[in-house]
Amino acid sequence: MFVPTLRRAALFKCPAHLGLSLRLSRTGVYTLLVVVLLFVPSMEATAGMLDFFKKKQDVHLSPEVRGSVKLDGEPVVGLVVLRRLHYIDVYQKTQKTKTDEQGRFSFPEKSVRATEPGSIFHEPSIANDIHVLYDDNKHRLWYDVTSSLEPAKNKSEKLLQLNCDLSDSQEIIGFDNLEDPRWPHAVQSICRWE
Repeated sequence: MFVPTLRRAALFKCPAHLGLSLRLSRTGVYTLLVVVLLFVPSMEATAGMLDFFKKKQDVHLSPEVRGSVKLDGEPVVGLVVLRRLHYIDVYQKTQKTKTDEQGRFSFPEKSVRATEPGSIFHEPSIANDIHVLYDDNKHRLWYDVTSSLEPAKNKSEKLLQLNCDLSDSQEIIGFDNLEDPRWPHAVQSICRWE
């Protein structure tokens, strides 16, 4: 039980005393500054150490890719095909393969594990760029940017049948988003689907 004494009552009534208690001497200011300088770096180190406890989640970067490259209907043999995947600052890598005797190429499915999806500040952005260089020109077989961390069925199906002819023009091609019809897919490509 709190019983106010005369001394406590005098402290609460005296505004001058309250003003004095909020003032810091020069030594107090220096002490406070030293404490802040020592405490802030240790908070950052602790935050870095706590990253260990964040749960990692799978982030789907690209489904399996299969396709063929032709020029005026004839297969292009030995052409280097590049796939560049970029997920914020977590993953940035370019893979390459070559077309075979029928102009076919493939890339495996790619996912990474990352702690970033658990952050409230996470803004996912995954770029998938598949292209070839032919006669000093870049021909884009597939380019899209998505914010989805899960595979999209329609994209996965299209990436399994990239039928590309270097004589075709690059276009922006739209198709249905089965997972969320409000946001149709759009890709840049020289490839065509029947």
